[in-house]
Amino acid sequence: MKLPPARGVCVRANVTVKVLAPFPGPSGGDSVSAQMLESSGAGMRLRLQFPVTCGYSVEISTGDDPVLGTVCSCVPENGVYVIGVRVARDHALAS
Repeated sequence: MKLPPARGVCVRANVTVKVLAPFPGPSGGDSVSAQMLESSGAGMRLRLQFPVTCGYSVEISTGDDPVLGTVCSCVPENGVYVIGVRVARDHALAS
């Protein structure tokens, strides 16, 4: 029996995002505020004020255990950017 794909849970949680790259772009490598839009065990969608290059590693935190992931999409949306992140392991942020 084939199961339907898992769907993310819509959440509106404030998080911080840090780009872990030698040339991190507009964030300068600092942690910046973001809004988590959707979360599942394997990934999440976040809204940021700046673009993040696909393939870059990021650290996402609500203040406790940070989650590491890789940016797999970055789409401009009404003056901000929505990034898709594939996490390195199942996570429990904002659950």
